[in-house]
Amino acid sequence: MVKFHLLKSIQLKNRLLIYMIGLIFLSCLSVGTSSYFIAKNALDNKGKVILKNGVEMALLLIDSENNSVKKGLISLEIAQEHVKEYLLGKKNENGIRSMQHNIDLGENGYFMAYSQSGVELMHPTLEGQNVWSVTDKSNSSFLLVQDQITKAISGGGYSYYTWNTPNSTELGKKVSYSKLDKNWGWVVTSTSYVKDYNSGAFSIMILMIFTTLIMLLIGILISIHFIKGVTDPLVKVVQNMKLAEKGFYSSISGIHRNDEMGQLVSGFNEMVYSINRAHQNLICQEEKISYLAYFDQLSGLHNRNKFKEHINNRINTGCTQAFIILMDIKDFRLINSILGNEFGDHMIRIIGSVFQRFQIGNDLIARISGNEFAGWFETWDEPEITQKLDSLKEQFIEELKKIDFNQKFYFHISYSSYPDHGFDFESCYKKATVALKTAKENSPTKVYKFEQSMADSVEYDAKIINYIEASIIEDDFEVYYQNKVNIKDNTVIGVEALARWNCKQLGFVSPVVFIPAIDKANLTSRFSKMIIGKVLNDYPALEKKFQPGITVSINISPLFFFEKDFTDIVITAVKNSGVNPKKVILEITEDIFIKDFKTIQKIIAQLKNFGIKISLDDFGTGYSSLNYVKNIDFDEIKVDKSLIQGLSTDKRVFSLLKSIDQIAKAYNYSVVAEGVETTDELDMIAEAGFDIVQGFIYSRPEPIFSNNF
Repeated sequence: MVKFHLLKSIQLKNRLLIYMIGLIFLSCLSVGTSSYFIAKNALDNKGKVILKNGVEMALLLIDSENNSVKKGLISLEIAQEHVKEYLLGKKNENGIRSMQHNIDLGENGYFMAYSQSGVELMHPTLEGQNVWSVTDKSNSSFLLVQDQITKAISGGGYSYYTWNTPNSTELGKKVSYSKLDKNWGWVVTSTSYVKDYNSGAFSIMILMIFTTLIMLLIGILISIHFIKGVTDPLVKVVQNMKLAEKGFYSSISGIHRNDEMGQLVSGFNEMVYSINRAHQNLICQEEKISYLAYFDQLSGLHNRNKFKEHINNRINTGCTQAFIILMDIKDFRLINSILGNEFGDHMIRIIGSVFQRFQIGNDLIARISGNEFAGWFETWDEPEITQKLDSLKEQFIEELKKIDFNQKFYFHISYSSYPDHGFDFESCYKKATVALKTAKENSPTKVYKFEQSMADSVEYDAKIINYIEASIIEDDFEVYYQNKVNIKDNTVIGVEALARWNCKQLGFVSPVVFIPAIDKANLTSRFSKMIIGKVLNDYPALEKKFQPGITVSINISPLFFFEKDFTDIVITAVKNSGVNPKKVILEITEDIFIKDFKTIQKIIAQLKNFGIKISLDDFGTGYSSLNYVKNIDFDEIKVDKSLIQGLSTDKRVFSLLKSIDQIAKAYNYSVVAEGVETTDELDMIAEAGFDIVQGFIYSRPEPIFSNNF
């Protein structure tokens, strides 16, 4: 790395010269090295051929001598000695053969012969010795004699090993070729040192070095001339670029060329002109980017980046007490779905303008996400938080009335305290977020302060959502059914499908717990499709259990109801199941109604045109209004059990129920009383004019194949 930086500090022309020299050197080196190894390999192969041919000639000699023995011309011992003398030379009085053989195996090559048991039959110095266990000099695990004998018996082969070089203690690489003589059973071997054959390749290396030096000298002379013509214009460009770094943008003069260097200089001059022209534009863009980095364009408030930075700065500069307050608009997604995104954006702008009035001193309010706002308040005391927020909400309501939004409007509100709940932004903000989750699950009229139990609940909810998703994938949810009974003749005229979940990890989980969790996890569509499919598959069994043509009611979540493909999904599912659509009732709750009925009317009309019936569930809660009872074409109204349970304690409830029954019948709607549990309630329901009852007095929700169902 240090060498690289040093190289970069050298002038370009010198650096180019170094590169050129290096390129020439590497080219020569690669060619020379390749030539060396090619030649060395060829010489090695030539040596192997010589060794193999030597053995083949030795075998021919043995065959010729053996024929003489067969003819009785000479004895076997004389014939074998003839072969040894021819291949290795005569033996002196010390038992050493002179190695004056008649076949050239290289400077230090010679012949050997073994018996198949490893006895040296022919060797310069070891004749008569058993060398069966002799090993390689550099690898004691390689038994070289056994390897040679094995290859000879298998038809001939080469062996590579290390042995002492002649007249030296150094070791050298050797190669041998061995083959079995079938006349006498000899393992005939020729061997030589590898360097005896490839030493000639060294001269190629010397030639390469000499050639490289000559080419380097020529290359330096040519490169100096070429590089100077390239670098002179570049030097001027560099000099002017250094001036540009200091803010002095000047063009280059005195260079008139039509090649690439001339184009470079011309391009530099054009760049200088463009930079001067764009400088002012960049200043404007920087100001705009700075604004976008810290402000929310829609609301006019600061964004999360600025909110975090402001809080960290205040903490670092000694703030001693403050509150992070989070406010999330209730049902904002539904407002957007019904009234449109443009209306939702207008609401955000109005809310932002009201928030800006409440920023005092080091307080700061920001828009964190689509419908979530956050405030950092150092000027507020904890006892007055609720009072100040109530004042804030009143101003929202007044401003929204100006755009004809007169519906109930709520915020989910939570807060955490610095330093009680953390000593930095992330800690306090995270805990306020946990409290906001609790706020969303409870009353929107209350302000929720962070408590540890909330964090424990969030962790539990996360587990619930993971288990729910796994259960949807594994199809673990069940459908239970509760009877709807005509009290005039006690016949079951329909059933309501109710989802139930027996979680493998948690056991039986109430719908009050898992239905809201499904909505929060954006699993409503997948879950609803699964339940609808199960109910439609169960329908033949329901008819068999009760009577042909029994109706089945399915609860529809508002989130699923307003999905783009909701009607197509439901109609397609009913078509594919073969169930008569007139026997399917979809139950919708009052919280889908906010202001405009057009979207709801269109969806319901499509379903009813297909034959599906619509029931208004939990009537008497939420946004109850006779207006939509009149304008929406329902088939059934289900009175919420909270009204039924008030029969025994409030006489006015009876009159109210009687009125509801009369209104429903005036519009030809069926009326169902939910949650009837006692005979007293049943009698009063009948007296009020109701014909259909659903509740524990007749049946509890049960799976279709339950004995109690």
